[in-house]
Amino acid sequence: MTGLGSSEIRTSENDDWKFVEITPPPKPPLDKAKLVSIQSLPKFAQEAFSLATHLNRIQTIVYQTAFKQSRNLLVAAPTGAGKTNIALLTILREVSLHVPDAATQTNPALWNMKDKQFKIIYIAPLKALAAEIVGKFQAALSYLNMRVRELTGDMSMTKQEIQECHIIVSTPEKWDVVTRKTDGMMNLVNCMIIDEIHLLNDERGLVLECLVSRALTTGFKNQKPIRLVGLSATLPNYLDVAEFINADSQGTFCFDSSYRPTPLKCAFYGVKEMGNAQRGNNIMNDIIFENLLRILRMGKQIIIFVHQRAATYNTATELIEILKT
Repeated sequence: MTGLGSSEIRTSENDDWKFVEITPPPKPPLDKAKLVSIQSLPKFAQEAFSLATHLNRIQTIVYQTAFKQSRNLLVAAPTGAGKTNIALLTILREVSLHVPDAATQTNPALWNMKDKQFKIIYIAPLKALAAEIVGKFQAALSYLNMRVRELTGDMSMTKQEIQECHIIVSTPEKWDVVTRKTDGMMNLVNCMIIDEIHLLNDERGLVLECLVSRALTTGFKNQKPIRLVGLSATLPNYLDVAEFINADSQGTFCFDSSYRPTPLKCAFYGVKEMGNAQRGNNIMNDIIFENLLRILRMGKQIIIFVHQRAATYNTATELIEILKT
């Protein structure tokens, strides 16, 4: 499933540089009447989205699979498109399996998950992101009396605490260690959500592969599948990732950059000066400075990417010096 529009590519050049600009694709038409209303969700799920009136475009498209079914799911979408709330929908799907039935879902006393036995693992690539996700889920799900905890290098839990917790937010390496050292830990898991699953192609990819394989093996051994949910930035090979986590065609969604909430225009400059590194660096800094002033005067923001980590400080310092002159 992809966006409807396509980007436009513009190029120009002079004696010193060549310029390529990629404009954002047009957004698909939005009919708000077709968005899923929060009021249309079951009563027990509505309060989790109390700050919204509707699910957004990608959440509406994924809604039936994320919330009404338990099949494995892969969602590849641009940053800021609302993937965390898709994860929240899959969590509420698990909650729905422990709320008695549709006739009693209007009784808040029956929404108390305190003594319900289920476990959801949320894998976040960074400790800072794990802490942020814990805060979001605690705020969204507190009315259900669900226990949400962080399990990273900075935050530890006893075996009993792990068993009693409903949602554990962990890094790949930490959860890998826990499930290697503690027999039967994966047997407790009902659903595993992997954020930034495109890191399969990173140096940490081997750990993620182990986690997915362990979940699939445990589900097969126990004849009780562990639901796998993969969240990612837009992937060129999303079908390969979907196959890896056993997400079928109905559980696989890929949204292009036309689904970004804020359109993103990309510009690339290539400096032609090859013989003199300092002159090439000066040309690039002049280009950056001119564009920085132009965009800031428009009241907009700019992100500047450089080739090396060390160059971030050097570029910032040189821009400050240009400002002083």
